[in-house]
Amino acid sequence: MSKLFELYVFGKFRKRFPERGALTYHDDFRGGKQTDIIIRAKGFKCVIDCKYKPQYENNAPSLADKRQLAGYTRLKSVYNKLEVSYEKLIPGLIIYSH
Repeated sequence: MSKLFELYVFGKFRKRFPERGALTYHDDFRGGKQTDIIIRAKGFKCVIDCKYKPQYENNAPSLADKRQLAGYTRLKSVYNKLEVSYEKLIPGLIIYSH
């Protein structure tokens, strides 16, 4: 079900960012890391982690999920892909089912 949710979210973002190359789905990085969605649209760069966890409707995301996303946003290869200088922070977003 989580893969279906990821594809649903990706489809919604495709409508919002239709330009070619603006979105990447399941990009592989060194160390076996795999991001769900990366947005590199004009003026907007972000790493998105999709979670199909209905309990997040009433509770904050778990520390492990927050750390996972923080790790993705700190990868040098993600900085290079988004063409962001290492001094800046890359925004991260957890999207969960509701």
